[in-house]
Amino acid sequence: MVAHGGLLGTFLGLGYILNQDLNFFIYGIILIGGITAFARLKLKAHSQFQVYLGYLLGVLFMLNLFVFKFWT
Repeated sequence: MVAHGGLLGTFLGLGYILNQDLNFFIYGIILIGGITAFARLKLKAHSQFQVYLGYLLGVLFMLNLFVFKFWT
């Protein structure tokens, strides 16, 4: 889930930095991440906490990387 969150954070950061409308890609990433999260929870491969935390960490890490890299 960290990878899906990281991909989402990357596209959010790129959209912000480049001032482009990347909503189509962002919605697709969220949809694919949701399907993957559902599968992991259904198979009991991870707990809800692990899935949500992994997704959140991925988004925050990549978004911060883009924002701090391009603000300085």
